[in-house]
Amino acid sequence: MIQELGRPAPDSEILRGLAREYIKRPPTPTLVNDLWGTILETAIQTRRLDIPVPNIECDRTQKELGALKKKKGIWVPETELTYYQLGIIFPETQSYALQENILIEDKFKQDAKGIDVEGRIDAPNRNTTEENLEKRFKYRERKGMRLVTYILASQLIKILTGHYLDEGSTSSILLGTSINNRVIKAHFRVDGDLGVSWSWRLDPKDHNSRWGGRSEGIIEKA
Repeated sequence: MIQELGRPAPDSEILRGLAREYIKRPPTPTLVNDLWGTILETAIQTRRLDIPVPNIECDRTQKELGALKKKKGIWVPETELTYYQLGIIFPETQSYALQENILIEDKFKQDAKGIDVEGRIDAPNRNTTEENLEKRFKYRERKGMRLVTYILASQLIKILTGHYLDEGSTSSILLGTSINNRVIKAHFRVDGDLGVSWSWRLDPKDHNSRWGGRSEGIIEKA
């Protein structure tokens, strides 16, 4: 059971100021650390939760972050937060997949302090089969995105653009996470509600113009 504590939340104006700075200027590791730290601290302390705020340490240089931003990518921290904790921290997700009794499994854990992901709202790699997604990601030395990365990335994208990933029009196949040994498909609604599907079996040859696939890894490393 996660308890609520009586800690004051950080001023949301600080978060808005950091977001404006990120949008207007080439990001620095310090700015990225402050932005992610404030996102998580605000979410946790606003709800007075007994969850430690993750320690964020961006492992990219300013040059690498600048190149990543030019490619419409973002850096997402690797944390120890569980899916159940994410559902509590971001209650607007309202996802059944984040309940404590759901057997959700990530296929890997990144051996880094953070990973790079595509920041575009609509799903990339649409109308592509699961088999071709796997081949494409392997060729690019990347992996299919995990749901944890998808949830965190969406929080930053919402702050920067006013929209969540796949808000309203597309869905993303996330090869890095499975529920009941089935590949999942995810999207966000305008109100932040997270939709996760896994009660279907994705045939490796299936494809759809509204389905895409997201990846994670290193986009730019100097």
